[in-house]
Amino acid sequence: EQLLEAACELNEAQEAPKSAACGLLGGGADNQPSRAAGAATGATSGDCGDFAVRPGDDFCQRGEIRPILESHGWQLLGSRQDGNELWRRPGKESGGHSATFDGNVFYVFSSNAAPFESERGYSRFQVYATLECGGDYTRAARELLGKGYGQTMPEPGVDFSRLRTASGQQQGGGQQQGAADGDCRPPSFLPLGELVEKYPKMRPVLIHGFLRRGETMNIIAPPKTGKSWLVTDLALSVATGTPWFGFPCEKGKVLIIDNELHPETSANRIPKVVAARGFDLKKVQNDIYVDNQRGRLGNIEDLANQIETLKPYGFKLVIIDAFYRALPKGTDENDNGTVAGLYNLIDKYAAALDCAFVLIHHTSKGNQSLKSITDVGAGAGSQSRASDTHVILRRHKEEGCVVMESVVRSFPSVGAVCLRWDWPLWERDDSLNPEDLDGKKEDRPTSAGDPDPSAIASRLAEVVQDDPPMVKGVFIEAVKTFYGITLKTARLAVESAIAGGYIKCERLAHPPDGQHAAKFIVKGDVRMDSLNDDSD
Repeated sequence: EQLLEAACELNEAQEAPKSAACGLLGGGADNQPSRAAGAATGATSGDCGDFAVRPGDDFCQRGEIRPILESHGWQLLGSRQDGNELWRRPGKESGGHSATFDGNVFYVFSSNAAPFESERGYSRFQVYATLECGGDYTRAARELLGKGYGQTMPEPGVDFSRLRTASGQQQGGGQQQGAADGDCRPPSFLPLGELVEKYPKMRPVLIHGFLRRGETMNIIAPPKTGKSWLVTDLALSVATGTPWFGFPCEKGKVLIIDNELHPETSANRIPKVVAARGFDLKKVQNDIYVDNQRGRLGNIEDLANQIETLKPYGFKLVIIDAFYRALPKGTDENDNGTVAGLYNLIDKYAAALDCAFVLIHHTSKGNQSLKSITDVGAGAGSQSRASDTHVILRRHKEEGCVVMESVVRSFPSVGAVCLRWDWPLWERDDSLNPEDLDGKKEDRPTSAGDPDPSAIASRLAEVVQDDPPMVKGVFIEAVKTFYGITLKTARLAVESAIAGGYIKCERLAHPPDGQHAAKFIVKGDVRMDSLNDDSD
């Protein structure tokens, strides 16, 4: 770190990169209100290398925007009990307010408040840049610097003192630690021993095998597959602490942010699912909350303004249905950087609320059966990488059935599960083969020819392993690799081995954590030696 700083001061490094948005809805490097997510209500101020304290950040802390608003025709109507000031837009002589200001964020509701956009929050710096500088953030930063905001970097000069201090610590008495003794270790870095001591346990589980508090899970499915019904069932499982398709859930309050259904539709559907699962509506009516936003769409960035309001409710799961409608205006869902930024913002919300988030999204057009799990989902590929769990639903060859597959980060891999639609519920159906995806082309044996599957079946017990046990899909892949055969032959051999009793596919009494509902391959009752026993 010290060498890099010295190189920068000697002008031997590349030009410092332009800053990204340093705060929620802050201006980006393109001098426009950022569509990406940030952490606080700041704003950019040009080249980060020019300032020790950026003018925009300083103005967000000390600047006064009320005189600016009034000079542009805005009227202060008063304040609410929660401290939010009510402001009326220019040209409106009567009626209610058009925006609120809580001291940090100026939130505009009106669609007639140009140059502000409706349903969007602005930091103090953004208000200044928008009204005083026509949205030019670089000009705004320059002007504010001239008015005494911000602090420029000190004159160039190479200071090797910290290099000498760090070197001295490494060569001699490096036992002393602390800033006073020259410990320049970045605060986010931890020695392994300290890391393990500080975080001895994983985050609390919410859905075993899938999701923990503080994590994000995607659920991706084709349009009109019944995603909303499945999500309602998931919300009910968490609200009641009952299994979701066989996977245990920890009990907690749930918030569904639904931007597709009208409130009348949700009020009609949810009780049907509750009744079908055998619960009394009165027992769960205060554990599931619904925010129907159709007709008054908010977006993921706007949710920042509600975090403090949501905290007292103690939600353990927040579901956003659907993700594509919650994207900020102008967002390109195919832009990996932008989408990753939105997931970073959701991570901050999850940490602030100590809850998990589930995002409902749709697949792209075309045949999904040939794609890997992480490639399923419309838009940027970063959505599967940025989430902790990526769950997909693909249509099964049998009408009215889907295959649920997942990639998880903080649990052992969970095998594929088949679901059958039985209105108003999706029900697990283990009689279906999860590999029979609609549109999937069957493997063909190689030209050299594979051995007869039944001949392999009697020897498959030797591929079975107990620790860790393998789910059926993983076992088929292991058979394919072990014998060097095609996937089709391996699958037929496994099915033949199960039918012949050489192996069994069943749930375990003590399965791996989070895989209570999965079925594993174990050795069967029939052994090879019994087939070769000629003594009668």
